[in-house]
Amino acid sequence: MEVIQDNKTAPHSEDLSEWSYFVRCITTKYADFSGRAHRKEWWSFILFQTLILIVPLMLFLQTSVVDLRSDPSVMQGWAKGSYNMGRIYYLLSHNPFICPVITLGLLLLVPMLAVTSRRFHDAGISHVLFLVVCELTILITVVNLLALIEPGTDVEVTIFNFIFLSLIWLVVLVVAFIPGKISPNGYGADPEPAPTCEGSGQE
Repeated sequence: MEVIQDNKTAPHSEDLSEWSYFVRCITTKYADFSGRAHRKEWWSFILFQTLILIVPLMLFLQTSVVDLRSDPSVMQGWAKGSYNMGRIYYLLSHNPFICPVITLGLLLLVPMLAVTSRRFHDAGISHVLFLVVCELTILITVVNLLALIEPGTDVEVTIFNFIFLSLIWLVVLVVAFIPGKISPNGYGADPEPAPTCEGSGQE
């Protein structure tokens, strides 16, 4: 059995820092849907994506709650058990923090889809399943937006769509935990760092 003496014998393997993986995902591999990405690369991107989005998102949520509570029509509707989704959408869409949230979200969307596609490849899962996940995600997101815009839309529809969307991304999380194939597969070589046996082959 061949013993790998150092990482140079496996040029395709790598072990970067979390920040280095994130930087590469948003630069050289911004829209790279080919190849493979092991678990550390995917989780590194998700980590820094979350850190970048969490501040404007929390500000958006905090100010949105204040706006909704200070609006008489919204509060009266809630008191009667009805929801004026058109008014709620108007308040949310005019929140000053919605622009940075949407801008950052869109900028990070493509690299997020790309690294997720490579993560599916690393687990040996066809990109067809990933495309199904993407299409369902986009479809449900559009339906939710239209439901918010349309006055009188039943709030249960939006809640159902949100739950269904959460189940879809639960599939992505499951794939994110699946170890990659050690040997090369149809999508490329194993990106995991090659094991090092110091002193092997030495007298």
